[in-house]
Amino acid sequence: MKRTMKNKPLILDILNYKLAVIFDSELQKRGSDGECDVEGGQIRIGANLPARSFADVLLHELLHAIVGIGLDKENRLTELQINYISAVLSEVLRRNPGLKPILMP
Repeated sequence: MKRTMKNKPLILDILNYKLAVIFDSELQKRGSDGECDVEGGQIRIGANLPARSFADVLLHELLHAIVGIGLDKENRLTELQINYISAVLSEVLRRNPGLKPILMP
């Protein structure tokens, strides 16, 4: 799976916040597959994840970024809520490929 575009890092735009996706081989040694740092402008993903795991972790960290950007601390989702939403959303998208042209016209 290509994780960069033309040898450039993947930069995500979330409501005008730019976040670079960084592949970090040290993350998994620290017991994590992904981390989101909105203030630092980075989403860090384990460098050696298989394609499906990479997609799941990226979606999970995107949800953290969305919540971190748009909600104050009192209204942010818990890790359990992010885990549930990202797992179910990932599965819904995989089971329903017909959604892609609707969601991404």
